[in-house]
Amino acid sequence: MAICAKSTPFHVEITLLAAPSTLYDAVIIVDGEEALIPLAANLLVTDFLRDQYRICWPVLGLGIANIVSEKVELPRGPAQL
Repeated sequence: MAICAKSTPFHVEITLLAAPSTLYDAVIIVDGEEALIPLAANLLVTDFLRDQYRICWPVLGLGIANIVSEKVELPRGPAQL
Protein backbone atom coordinates (compact mmCIF):
# COMPACT_ATOMS: atom_id res chain seq x y z
CA MET A 1 0.00 0.00 0.00
CA ALA A 2 1.28 3.46 -0.88
CA ILE A 3 -0.09 6.98 -0.38
CA CYS A 4 -0.33 9.46 -3.25
CA ALA A 5 -0.05 13.25 -2.98
CA LYS A 6 -3.75 13.61 -2.17
CA SER A 7 -3.40 11.17 0.77
CA THR A 8 -5.38 8.56 -1.14
CA PRO A 9 -4.04 5.02 -0.64
CA PHE A 10 -3.46 2.82 -3.67
CA HIS A 11 -2.34 -0.77 -4.07
CA VAL A 12 1.16 -1.46 -5.42
CA GLU A 13 1.40 -4.85 -7.13
CA ILE A 14 5.15 -5.04 -7.74
CA THR A 15 8.24 -2.91 -7.14
CA LEU A 16 11.24 -2.09 -9.33
CA LEU A 17 13.29 -4.54 -7.27
CA ALA A 18 11.06 -7.43 -8.30
CA ALA A 19 10.06 -6.56 -11.87
CA PRO A 20 12.21 -6.42 -14.99
CA SER A 21 11.36 -3.70 -17.51
CA THR A 22 10.27 -6.33 -20.04
CA LEU A 23 7.07 -6.87 -18.03
CA TYR A 24 5.82 -3.37 -18.88
CA ASP A 25 4.52 -2.33 -22.30
CA ALA A 26 5.23 1.35 -21.58
CA VAL A 27 6.41 3.67 -18.82
CA ILE A 28 5.05 7.09 -17.90
CA ILE A 29 7.18 9.35 -15.71
CA VAL A 30 4.82 11.82 -14.09
CA ASP A 31 5.60 15.39 -13.05
CA GLY A 32 6.65 16.21 -9.49
CA GLU A 33 10.06 17.58 -8.58
CA GLU A 34 10.03 16.16 -5.04
CA ALA A 35 9.79 12.62 -6.40
CA LEU A 36 11.76 12.99 -9.62
CA ILE A 37 15.08 14.09 -8.10
CA PRO A 38 15.40 10.96 -5.91
CA LEU A 39 14.22 8.80 -8.83
CA ALA A 40 16.91 10.23 -11.09
CA ALA A 41 19.53 9.36 -8.46
CA ASN A 42 18.28 5.76 -8.06
CA LEU A 43 20.37 3.28 -10.08
CA LEU A 44 17.46 0.81 -10.25
CA VAL A 45 15.26 3.44 -11.89
CA THR A 46 17.87 4.54 -14.40
CA ASP A 47 18.71 0.95 -15.37
CA PHE A 48 15.00 0.14 -15.66
CA LEU A 49 14.39 3.08 -18.01
CA ARG A 50 17.52 2.37 -20.06
CA ASP A 51 16.38 -1.22 -20.55
CA GLN A 52 12.89 -0.02 -21.41
CA TYR A 53 14.34 2.18 -24.16
CA ARG A 54 16.73 -0.51 -25.46
CA ILE A 55 13.91 -2.98 -26.08
CA CYS A 56 11.96 -0.24 -27.91
CA TRP A 57 9.17 0.12 -25.35
CA PRO A 58 7.71 3.63 -25.11
CA VAL A 59 8.78 6.01 -22.34
CA LEU A 60 6.66 9.13 -21.79
CA GLY A 61 7.86 11.94 -19.55
CA LEU A 62 5.39 14.57 -18.31
CA GLY A 63 6.28 18.02 -17.00
CA ILE A 64 9.81 18.14 -15.62
CA ALA A 65 10.36 14.40 -16.08
CA ASN A 66 13.27 15.33 -18.34
CA ILE A 67 15.30 15.36 -15.08
CA VAL A 68 15.10 11.58 -15.13
CA SER A 69 15.39 11.08 -18.90
CA GLU A 70 18.51 13.30 -19.05
CA LYS A 71 20.12 11.27 -16.25
CA VAL A 72 19.39 8.09 -18.21
CA GLU A 73 20.53 9.83 -21.44
CA LEU A 74 17.36 8.97 -23.34
CA PRO A 75 16.97 10.85 -26.63
CA ARG A 76 14.18 13.42 -26.84
CA GLY A 77 11.48 13.45 -29.48
CA PRO A 78 10.22 10.64 -31.74
CA ALA A 79 12.21 7.41 -31.92
CA GLN A 80 14.75 7.17 -34.70
CA LEU A 81 14.44 3.68 -36.19
